[in-house]
Amino acid sequence: MQNHRFCYLDNGATTFKPDCVIKVSNSYYETWNANTHRGDYDIAHLADKRYWQARERVAKFINSNPEEIVFTAGNTEGMNIVAYGICSILSPGDEIVISTAEHASNVLPWFNWAKNFNLVVKFAPLDEEGKVTVDTLKMVMSDKTKVVSLAHVSNVLGNVIDAKAIAKLAHDNGAYFVLDGAQSIPHKKIDVKDLDCDALIFSGHKICLKVSLMIKISYKKL
Repeated sequence: MQNHRFCYLDNGATTFKPDCVIKVSNSYYETWNANTHRGDYDIAHLADKRYWQARERVAKFINSNPEEIVFTAGNTEGMNIVAYGICSILSPGDEIVISTAEHASNVLPWFNWAKNFNLVVKFAPLDEEGKVTVDTLKMVMSDKTKVVSLAHVSNVLGNVIDAKAIAKLAHDNGAYFVLDGAQSIPHKKIDVKDLDCDALIFSGHKICLKVSLMIKISYKKL
């Protein structure tokens, strides 16, 4: 930078896109550009087919079902969709638990919809290593806790939570478990069925993909 060679390390924010991704993206705009699910001509059918193939690949990537994959414009929009969907079926006074180490995209949507639906947002404290754990969650959870929403990997300290154990804690208490995978998906093998999260949100642009974001939602639970 400033006319000096440099090594780009800000991949936690976004990544440069590989040539193969750029070529496929350009191919769409140049040769088979069509709105999906509304045309019956050849390239519209091709767009439908490849759109569904993308959904199948994402599902395989996180061990989900294709019908549970939703594409949105970004991580914040995805969290807003999940937050609104869950908050709209809760009762006034119900509680949402997040931690003091969350990214704004996992804080502001909950506060916004909690205000609209008369819900309560509570912060779980961190342990001495700056992690949210089952024990720190138990300090603030109650019989009114209906949502636990946490980052799988902290974007600040890089701490990794025990998502599977926290999912069990949430479900044992009758709460949904929402997992922000923006910083974990590029570095860890994610199996949503094993983790048993109700929603996983992650940003494709952080893992060298053109697609902005994917969400896994367990519709049966919602």
